[in-house]
Amino acid sequence: MAVGGLLINRHGQYLQTVGDLVGVHATESTDSASAAASGGGSAAAPGGAGVSGATRRLAAATEEVARSAVGDRGTVAAVPTTQADAPAEPARAATAAPTATTAAPSTTSTGPALVGDVRPLAAAAQLDAVPASAWRATFTKGADGVLTATWTGPVSGISLEVKVVVPSGYSAADGRGYGVIEALHGYRGTPDSMIGALESPSALQAAIDAHRIPPSIIVIPSLNADDNAHDCANLAGRPAVGTWVAQEIPRMVRASFPNVTGQREGWMALGISAGAYCAGWAALAQPETFGSAAVMSSYDRPAEGGLATSGDAVADAYTLSHLLAASHPVLGTRFYALGAQDDALKSAQTAWSMAEAVHAPDTVTTDTPPTGGHAWSLWSARFPAVLAWWGSDPAVWNAVEGAAPSTSATRTADAALLGTITDTPRSQRNAGPVTPGTWAPVGAPVLGVAAAASALCVAALILVARRRGRVLAAVRAGERRRAGPVLAVSGWAGRVVLVAGCAVVIACALGLAGNAVTGYCTTWAAILASF
Repeated sequence: MAVGGLLINRHGQYLQTVGDLVGVHATESTDSASAAASGGGSAAAPGGAGVSGATRRLAAATEEVARSAVGDRGTVAAVPTTQADAPAEPARAATAAPTATTAAPSTTSTGPALVGDVRPLAAAAQLDAVPASAWRATFTKGADGVLTATWTGPVSGISLEVKVVVPSGYSAADGRGYGVIEALHGYRGTPDSMIGALESPSALQAAIDAHRIPPSIIVIPSLNADDNAHDCANLAGRPAVGTWVAQEIPRMVRASFPNVTGQREGWMALGISAGAYCAGWAALAQPETFGSAAVMSSYDRPAEGGLATSGDAVADAYTLSHLLAASHPVLGTRFYALGAQDDALKSAQTAWSMAEAVHAPDTVTTDTPPTGGHAWSLWSARFPAVLAWWGSDPAVWNAVEGAAPSTSATRTADAALLGTITDTPRSQRNAGPVTPGTWAPVGAPVLGVAAAASALCVAALILVARRRGRVLAAVRAGERRRAGPVLAVSGWAGRVVLVAGCAVVIACALGLAGNAVTGYCTTWAAILASF
């Protein structure tokens, strides 16, 4: 969009057609109505109403896997990638999850219980049977320092781009340990959006230089297995995105970057929007891989992809707060949940529901600022605080460097940065999004002024065109002399300025209208930040 929604769309590549824009609005309205009818998305007390039996069985199966996986799931030995290595298996089409149906939830030994069309993650034996060379990807370094590879998951068959942000001076042979942040983009987004719009390279370097986090890399896999919205989990007849995100990418990283930590405490799944849901899901599905998860502006009940369109039983079972409410964790996963209170997707309510549902030793830190919408301006502003939150746990440092962080002057700065995380008191929490102010960019008065200005511009253009036509007709009829050079140039300049000005006004009005439909930017600061 030209302003507001269109500019955010340009950064995040959420919507590519007018049909997409209308579809997002329709989907959100339908999901909200469905959630209200079924109770999905509401805060659920542990084991209380709103948590289905399918959810409890699914979470119990997940926890059983977590208890056994640490000893059962082997890790492929990390070997540096060289040109002399045996080539990986040739790329092939993405392998869809099995199409067998299940009448009721059933427990598997390789992931959550199966509900509806949801299929299990890959078995440990299946992953371990893959040749070591197939787990290694060959990356090329771009002018911006970001590493890029197109890699094929040897089990899922998904072949997509993966980008890796490394700190200054990184080398596989530098003798240092590194933590890993697996960052997941939204829909429609790309790995590039998690680099440019999130400003992740500079934020990562600043956090490392200030000793807020240990040396770390950011791994950004593409989630765009096809033109459909992200599934996160494996679904019958669809590319096995769950295996790609939660299993194959971590193994590829360990094999291709031999100095990353193998301890879960040194790994964080992070995502924005639809990718935020995927990050939370990945940490719940693979707690032995991810010790932390940053859920930035997520929906609670699946609102996109196959988990949202496979029926109420699946959507209910895979509601984040329901999974947390029904779980009995043993490893202890830290969750950071961000959601602006004026986000139309109710991401603040997601954060609060997660906090209500969590069981120790898992924890949820909520960050619910009053404003911020569903926009890159919020995510990029909060990203440094997310990094500080992650590094505030000594277990992260122990996993990467084998020792807790040393006390320094930077710890004071860390405390100030962590202080920006806003925990809304329970008495001030709302059941739905906070209504923006009267003159907010999504407010009716602003849209009315924009529409009126556009109408005036159209009227002005019509009047000028008609007057110009009458003048030209009079000149041709000999009733009026042709204007001199100076007057002619002045007339042309005035008309050009008028047309350009009206084009800007109409473009701004369309951008504001599109932004009002999506609800992405709820403040003028967010609009300006999109430029």
